Amino acid sequence: MKCKLAIVTLLFSIVSLAQSDVIGTIKTEIVQKRELTFALHIPKNTKEKKPLIVFLHGSGEKGTDIEKVKAHGPFKYLKSHKLDAYVLAPQCPENEYWNEEVVLSFDFKNSKREQH
Repeated sequence: MKCKLAIVTLLFSIVSLAQSDVIGTIKTEIVQKRELTFALHIPKNTKEKKPLIVFLHGSGEKGTDIEKVKAHGPFKYLKSHKLDAYVLAPQCPENEYWNEEVVLSFDFKNSKREQH
């Protein structure tokens, strides 16, 4: 009887020693592809370096109508003044919020542009 008890105890101790819980952290990078509509003002003289002004609108200009974005901020100023700088105004999609990762990784060189 003592021998059986010793064997059962030994088996349970081996199984319990083989199991363990581990707590840790994993670093990961999530890549999201987004397409944002934007308005871009290009100054007359583009041969010299110019500053870039990025205008992030408020929640009232979200959606797909870029004219809402152009009605405020720097584009409103540009209707009556000249500005020797690039002005970029992306439009946040409806039902979303500004995501700094998307804005900081804006691929300006590979964007589609239409002249207006």
